[in-house]
Amino acid sequence: MNIIEAIDHQIGEVRTESIDMSVGEIISLHKQQEIIIQPDFQRLFRWSWQQRSRLVESLLLELPIPSIFLIEKENGVLELIDGLQRVSSLLHFIDPDSLNQAPQHANLDMDEVGEIQVAGEEAEDEESEESEESEGMYQPLRLEGCELVTELNGLIFDQLPLTLRLRLKRTPIRAVVIKRQSSQFLRYEMFKRLNTGGSKLSDQDIRNVNARMIGRRGTDFYRILMDCAQFQQFKHTIEFLSPTLIENRADEELILRFFATMDFRNNFRGNVGDWLDAYMEAILIHNFPFGEEQISKFRAVFTLLSEKFGANAFLKYRHGQPQGGVAPAYFEAVAIGALNSFNHLSDLTPERATELLSQAVESDAFRRVTGPGANSLPKLQKRITIITEAFASV
Repeated sequence: MNIIEAIDHQIGEVRTESIDMSVGEIISLHKQQEIIIQPDFQRLFRWSWQQRSRLVESLLLELPIPSIFLIEKENGVLELIDGLQRVSSLLHFIDPDSLNQAPQHANLDMDEVGEIQVAGEEAEDEESEESEESEGMYQPLRLEGCELVTELNGLIFDQLPLTLRLRLKRTPIRAVVIKRQSSQFLRYEMFKRLNTGGSKLSDQDIRNVNARMIGRRGTDFYRILMDCAQFQQFKHTIEFLSPTLIENRADEELILRFFATMDFRNNFRGNVGDWLDAYMEAILIHNFPFGEEQISKFRAVFTLLSEKFGANAFLKYRHGQPQGGVAPAYFEAVAIGALNSFNHLSDLTPERATELLSQAVESDAFRRVTGPGANSLPKLQKRITIITEAFASV
């Protein structure tokens, strides 16, 4: 097959449709549950009221905005995969009641309904917004921060002149629909490339959505990561992970990192992101083994780490005292070291286990394989070996 035939073949595997949908049509389809925004809504909607207001102002001024992307599910329902902040802002302004109602997915295959976290700009620290939205109650968006048409400030949708209300609802937004007939792998690749470069999504956000592009296998794998992230003993060991990192799915990335270090370590080439991508793709696309055995090991290891070290499991130590936050390089070394020396560590008291851990991570040998330049397979292996031998030394 020559290069032209190869490209033509791949083009035939991607089926998309670009259409202009009016704002009113998008809102109507959302109300009829023909366009889905995943249910964990409050965690995702992070634009400030000023950002939401300026989007409305832009549309009224007929300024261009980026396209939204939707994926067509097997039952024909469209799921929003890019453009959450824009669509949510319009719903908040025009139809806030739709944000106060829990999504009803009775007519959907629940294996097709999951969770996407889109990391937009951080919301401004306004107590009124946080209080209102934390309770799930969205009052009508009152415009603020409009700089080009200041007369809009202070108005809600119903206070706009009829002409402007109709203009806004009739404003077209370009929507790219990834058709259900498209190759699953190329749907996956399309979203990954769409969110490469200047994306505001975290790496783990992108992986989570990419997983869902694969279909049920990907959805099931993503749910495993979410379930593991809620495992109480695991949460205990990462208590010092910052809320911002948790919001950007760092906890789920650590879980993926644990599984990858356990089973995919020899494929590490120095770039953690590429390695985790390759591991997930190996599972979802190339049938790399993953199942109950890995999940059982995860639960056993983090139950043990919680018992022996609690929230100090993955911290740096100085003069025998824990300090700082969760260090990823320490995480993989301690977690896999505990797995390798499970029986030895089980026999230690928490005090003795902590003493051995602090000695190991404060050693010159461990310091030489952490810090700048530590992202190599030999240094990864060495970190794990040091912790494994420390726990097995008695």
